Amino acid sequence: MLSGVMALLVLVQIAGGSVVRTPEPEERSIVMPGGRVRTLMCPADTPFIQIYTAVYRSNSKTSKGQTCEASYWNLLQQGCSNSKIKGRCEISTKAQDLQKPACADRRSRMNLYLTYKCSEHSILLAVSSTDPMCSFLRFSRYCL
Repeated sequence: MLSGVMALLVLVQIAGGSVVRTPEPEERSIVMPGGRVRTLMCPADTPFIQIYTAVYRSNSKTSKGQTCEASYWNLLQQGCSNSKIKGRCEISTKAQDLQKPACADRRSRMNLYLTYKCSEHSILLAVSSTDPMCSFLRFSRYCL
């Protein structure tokens, strides 16, 4: 149920080009693969940056450097245009620069970095998709 809601929110946000503000609890726990629990905490009415990352993994698991294609959506409350970055990842860890937000205010000094491994799932939510190449969806929230 949760994955369906997340997928719907992503589609709405992509189509609308703006952040969809939904009622959010101050604290939310997410069960990740492996049974680990991650807690996201944001005070009520606090602006936040929400990042959805859909990662499409190649079918080749025996290749020397497994390639992933990631699309990033920086969703900012202040009406910044969505920034989409395509990146590649190897089996080794690679930090992907999500670029600075396009807003000309104090939030633009925030430099967001996301580190991921193809072989490890951290800060991830499983997502059901009709696309067989959709491996997982990453969800991150940063309180401002």
